[in-house]
This record gives sequence, C-alpha cells and structure tokens, in this order.
Amino acid sequence: MAKRTKNRLQLFFVAATRARERHKHNLIEVVKAAADKDARHAEWLLERQFPHEFAPYDRRPIPVEGDDGKPKQFDVAIVCNTGGKSLEQLLDFPVAPGAEAKLQPTKDAKPVVGFGGRVIGWENEQGNNDEIDES
Repeated sequence: MAKRTKNRLQLFFVAATRARERHKHNLIEVVKAAADKDARHAEWLLERQFPHEFAPYDRRPIPVEGDDGKPKQFDVAIVCNTGGKSLEQLLDFPVAPGAEAKLQPTKDAKPVVGFGGRVIGWENEQGNNDEIDES
C-alpha cells in the first residue's frame, strides 16, 4: 500500500473515531437531559450502537459447584484501613481454647502459613489447597 494511501486511511480513522465519540457524548447528554421525562429513545440507540457499554445483560446466579461437582473456589482480596498498624499487630489476637482449626493435611502436603506464622491450610504437590476442617 502506498504511503499516501496509508496516511489518508489513518486520517480517516482518526476523524471517524473522533466523530463517533462526539456522537456517543451527545447521546449521553440527551439521556441525562431527559432523565425526568422519557429517555427511552436515546437509551435504545446507545444500547444498539455501543452494546459493550450500554446493552442490558442477564443476571445469572453464581454457580457454587464446578464442572467436577466440587465446590468452586476463588480468591478474594479484602482492602481495609489498618489505622497505621501492621498486619502482624492486627492479627495478633488471642484465640479461645478449642477454637483452633483442626488441620487435616494429605501425605506430602506443605503448610500454607498466614500472617503471624500461623498455619492456615495445606497445599499438595499439584498446587491444590486442602480445606481446613473446623469441626
């Protein structure tokens, strides 16, 4: 492709992208301005022109079992303000007698150590985490 044609295509792409974004901005303004009246027409247009951003989606229940029939496991990140204390200070609290979890490691399992040096579970050779039996 000739350099001149490539530059013209690039300019067209930039102009078309800018126009599309301006158009989207104008539709959003219509929806905002008509919020107390009837914004269904602009909403319909937004849903069809920009489905990844505005199309409705089905709310589906979160599956609790995986394909293998076992409970699904997932990671969760918890963010909190510690008030300037270290995690060791926050996690250094007394545990009631008899309330400690009974760990059931498998053969060749390696301990998973949490903050404060406490064993919070076991990891086997395949990288799977074994549950802590709290009964």
